Amino acid sequence: MLRIPGFIDIGTEISGGNWKTISRRAVKNGYVSLIAAPLDNEVYSEKAQFTGALEDASRNAVCDYAKLGLITPENIRTVEEWADEVPAALVNFPAFREAGTFAQMNLLTRLFSRWPAQKPICVMGGESQIGSAIFMAQVHQRRVHVCSVTTRAELELIDEARQSGIAVTCDIHPLSLMLSAEDPAKAAGPLKRMGTEDDRQALWQHLRNIDCFSTSGLTFSAGNNGAGFNTMLPLLISMRNSEMLTTEDILLHCCVNPAKLFGIRFDPQTIVEIDDSLPVNGPDKQNFVRSVRLHGQLIYTAEGFVPRNPLKPFQTSRIMGRPA
Repeated sequence: MLRIPGFIDIGTEISGGNWKTISRRAVKNGYVSLIAAPLDNEVYSEKAQFTGALEDASRNAVCDYAKLGLITPENIRTVEEWADEVPAALVNFPAFREAGTFAQMNLLTRLFSRWPAQKPICVMGGESQIGSAIFMAQVHQRRVHVCSVTTRAELELIDEARQSGIAVTCDIHPLSLMLSAEDPAKAAGPLKRMGTEDDRQALWQHLRNIDCFSTSGLTFSAGNNGAGFNTMLPLLISMRNSEMLTTEDILLHCCVNPAKLFGIRFDPQTIVEIDDSLPVNGPDKQNFVRSVRLHGQLIYTAEGFVPRNPLKPFQTSRIMGRPA
C-alpha cells in the first residue's frame, strides 16, 4: 500500500465549467490538486474576472484547484494587477504572432520583465515558441515551463538552455514514452502531438530532465475531457510493474516536482492510499485508490465518495501559486 500526498496535474482540460465531474474523476485516481488550462476565450485582465471564472470550482470541486492565466496582447498590459490570482501564466503564442514580429517582441518583453519572478511562464511545445520563451527567460531572468513536450529537438533545446543556467522545466504525457506516430495504436489518436520513434527514444534518454507528467497532452472527445485521469494511474502502475519506471520516478514526476515548480505546499493531513498490488487489467483496476483524505477530511474510499456533511463541506482550497 502506497501512502502519498496526492498527485498534482498541470494544464487539466476543463470545458463548460464541469469541475464536479472532472475533479471527482481526478480524486478517484489519486489527484488532489488540479491546475486547469484556460480556454481560448478566457482572456481576463482584472482580478474579479478570475474569481468569477472559478466560481464553479469553488462550489463543486472536490479537490484543490487553480487555473493558469492566459496571456495575449489583449491583457498583457495589466499582468501586474492580476498575477497574484494564478499560479502561472500560459502564453498564447499564435495570438502574439498575429501582432507582427516587432510588436510581438515588445509585448513579450513587457510580459517577461513584469511577471513575478517566483512564478513560471508556461508555453506549449513547439521549437519556435520554446526558443522565443527561452531567449526571453534568459534576458529577464524568469522561469519558463514547457507543456506537452514530444520531440527530441524540443528536449535538446531545453537541455541546452539548462546547461546555460536558464530556468526552464517541462512536462510530458507518459503515453509519449509508450507510443509514437509510427505505432499502429496511433490510429486511436490518444495524443494531440506525437513524435517519431526516435523522439520516443529521446524521451527515455532525457527522462532525468523531464520534470512532470501531465494529462494535458491527451486528445479528448467533446464533453469527455478529464477522462485522462481514468487511464493515468493504471498506466503508471503498469509501467512500474514492467520496471520501466520506479515508484520514486512516479512520485517525483506527479507529486514532488509539480509542487515545487508551481508553489504548492504539501499538507500533512492530505493523504492518498493506493493499493498498487492490484492487477492493472483486473476487475478492480479503477479502484487502486483506497482512500483520500483532503486536509484531514475523508472524502473518498474504494466504495465511493463520502457524502458531504451539510455542516462541514469538503475543505477544498484554491492554489494561489505561492512559493513552496
